[in-house]
Amino acid sequence: MITSPIPIQHAQHYSMGGIEVNVDGESSISGLLAAGETACLSVQGANRLGGNSVLETIVYGKRSGARAAELARERKDARGYSRDMVREEENRLKILLTGNGKENGMRLKRELGKVMNDSVGIFRTAGGVKKSLEQVRELRRRVRDIGINQRSGFLFNNELVDHLELENMTLLAEAIATCALAREESRGSHFRRDFPQRDDERWGCHSVLTLKGDGTFSHSTKPVTRIKHMPAVRTY
Repeated sequence: MITSPIPIQHAQHYSMGGIEVNVDGESSISGLLAAGETACLSVQGANRLGGNSVLETIVYGKRSGARAAELARERKDARGYSRDMVREEENRLKILLTGNGKENGMRLKRELGKVMNDSVGIFRTAGGVKKSLEQVRELRRRVRDIGINQRSGFLFNNELVDHLELENMTLLAEAIATCALAREESRGSHFRRDFPQRDDERWGCHSVLTLKGDGTFSHSTKPVTRIKHMPAVRTY
């Protein structure tokens, strides 16, 4: 997963990072493609340019769709997924619907929004981001104890959908905060009050996160390929 240093607000406007893919939308997982805001193929930098979303959706959306069609034709049997993994996830969801969790999903969602707005907005400091990381990790733990009152099954279960979305939101919040803490510079929509200058030598790169088996992230970087135009400091 590649993230750009962007904030989560109560209503996030645009994501400038996502799953690392090639120009045909292919990820490192065979058969998994991504395009648009879910993907990252260096269209965006640390600050989205107007009109880039058209490039992401129209151009790379078409390329990803064409490649997906090719893969579908190449595969004679589309049942190559692990049935054990499907059963494992199905059992996890059944436990959610029958458990007696004490946490309230909407309350946790509001807490998450406040944490990110207070400490991981556009203007950030190391101390604030560190504090938010601790709070987000605690929220990720508390999400596991959410009680779902709508127990009619999987079909049209809005409360279950909200729960799964919140799981992903807390995961993404930790990813953003992790990258914001590591990036000791200011660039685009990421401004570190303790590092107010841009540092192309150290941080002219993508931030790359890998989710490990224990649920934590490992952080690394990936060079940005520049074909023609080199970045320059904004002087106006």
